[in-house]
Amino acid sequence: ASLCAVGWNEGKPDRHGQIRPKCYVSTCGTSMPGDPHMKRRYQRYRVPGRLGDEQIMRTYHVPIPRPQLVSEYYDGCQVIDVHNHLASTTLALENRKTRRYAFRYFQTFVRFIVTDSFLAYKKFQNL
Repeated sequence: ASLCAVGWNEGKPDRHGQIRPKCYVSTCGTSMPGDPHMKRRYQRYRVPGRLGDEQIMRTYHVPIPRPQLVSEYYDGCQVIDVHNHLASTTLALENRKTRRYAFRYFQTFVRFIVTDSFLAYKKFQNL
């Protein structure tokens, strides 16, 4: 399988003022331009009113260009969060504490099987 690696300079500067690139490695996707990310920004301004100046907040969006590989990743990453949420809270799996690595591995393996089975049941039963 061929791999594609992309470094993307987006984020907040660290304490030295540098923006560290985030590295993405995938077996699908390209480094061609993808859908831009719409960053929400806020602007405060004052408007004279009867009781003095009023502060008004305006929201606007700034398009941030990103590669297609990064766009595909962020468009689908919430599925993993839903899977983890179902496994840890709704289905209450992996609540048993253990120090034995073999049991922990087995517990995690069963967690994925049960959660995927539940999601398949939910999809095909139209719940």
